[in-house]
Amino acid sequence: MTGPGTALTKPRDAILAAVEKYGAEITALAPEGADLAHYTASLRLYFAQNPKVLDCTPASVAVGMLRVAQTGLELGVSCDLLPFKHTKTGISTCQFSPRYGGIVELALGAGTRSINADVVREGDDFECEKGTKPFLRHQRTAPKGAKITHAYAIAEIRVGSYVFEVMTREEVDAVRLQYSKSWAKGSLDDIPWYARKTCIRRLTNYLPKNPRLAAALLYADEKPEEVPEGECAPIPHDADGVLTEGPHEMTVAESLELDAQQAALE
Repeated sequence: MTGPGTALTKPRDAILAAVEKYGAEITALAPEGADLAHYTASLRLYFAQNPKVLDCTPASVAVGMLRVAQTGLELGVSCDLLPFKHTKTGISTCQFSPRYGGIVELALGAGTRSINADVVREGDDFECEKGTKPFLRHQRTAPKGAKITHAYAIAEIRVGSYVFEVMTREEVDAVRLQYSKSWAKGSLDDIPWYARKTCIRRLTNYLPKNPRLAAALLYADEKPEEVPEGECAPIPHDADGVLTEGPHEMTVAESLELDAQQAALE
């Protein structure tokens, strides 16, 4: 029988301990005015909304929270920690993922004047043209529930200067199948926000960037299988946020050692 002194550490406590271990780094990366207490409180609330995160390794959640702080986004509002279970090991880890509203927020903070996105459905009046005189025109005339045919995003980068990106349904689905395990199944008609997010992501290639937006875009493009069990691949940069060298990864052994350290807290 397990007594009070030998009770196993609860997953919630182990995860919070791992996050608090990196409190100095989280505070250093976070926007001015945000502290560790803010991030641990948001993580506790996120547990209640997304209990599967409690099944993830403490190391992977700690890495996720470092990325939340680095991008300056708000967990559960403009970004998420998505849990993935690795089929070979059975180990669950989480991956930081910015929502499309978070990408828009960061793009505006980096200097873009305005940004918007929408989907086009069968029956809409839609036409666009690129070249020396680019234009895009969209009038919603489709019946409710009509099939999505295109998605587009528009940004004003200077007064009166616009850039836009248009993608077909097939192009959006190809991205969805390659990059999103969570949303690879089902019809795009049921998740129009994914089409808007994909177009905004492609549009950001033409937008001004700062270190927070650059970090969010790098993580948004990361495939789940590129983050093995608990390993860390942070962005190395100098004081100006410029990429200077390849990533330094936390090894699996280091990750397991961190989990063991958390278990020692029991």
